[in-house]
Amino acid sequence: MRALAQAGDAAQPLLAALAQDGAATRRAAAQTGAAELLPPAAAVAVLRRGARDPDAAVRRASAHGLLRLAVSTPPAAAALNQLVGDADPAVRLLAALALAQTRTVPEPRAGARLPRAPRRQPAAGGVLVGHGQATELTDDRRYGTYKAATSRAALAMNQGRYAEALRELQRARRALDRPAALYDLGFVHLKLAQLELVRRPRLARQYLDRAKRYFAAYLERAPEGALARNARAGQRDVTRLRASLKR
Repeated sequence: MRALAQAGDAAQPLLAALAQDGAATRRAAAQTGAAELLPPAAAVAVLRRGARDPDAAVRRASAHGLLRLAVSTPPAAAALNQLVGDADPAVRLLAALALAQTRTVPEPRAGARLPRAPRRQPAAGGVLVGHGQATELTDDRRYGTYKAATSRAALAMNQGRYAEALRELQRARRALDRPAALYDLGFVHLKLAQLELVRRPRLARQYLDRAKRYFAAYLERAPEGALARNARAGQRDVTRLRASLKR
């Protein structure tokens, strides 16, 4: 990477060639280098290729590069919209964060006092309703918590720290109840079960049961699309691993 940084204008064709290398580690390095060294338009061209790569590590590097660039051009948006439906949760989380980053979300100032909400009036049926800045700021804070937690979860999953990713995803779900978090929780529980199959089979069964519940909960709320197909594949993996524990 240091040599590419010293290459100046020659870095662009070098990185474009590296992005097509036979080794996935080099293709992933090309994604990182493009985000660090190239002008945004040239970087996005390399990162879009990485978004279509068959190797998950390359796609993760592509999503991370697009997150770092934070550009909202149509080519970048096209790559992110592809990555946000990726089978790898870390890829999908990074892409979702990058998409969220390109839109303006007002953040309350540290220590700022929330404005008083207007008096709420009972609607038909006696249900209280109310709108105002206090509600908007509360929603922004919840979104900020969700975004930070999913970002940490993506990083932890990328590094194989699934127990840490689980804690962050649970924190994200407490902030905002979104269906995607259910799929991610199912995936992480499945990974944790695989790690414990031999050493602690009883714990592995517990993880598998939770993974099954999370996948089913996701499919109840989002039965169509790429993640739904992945959730069904996860259910099949759970069934197969559960059967292996009975032998």
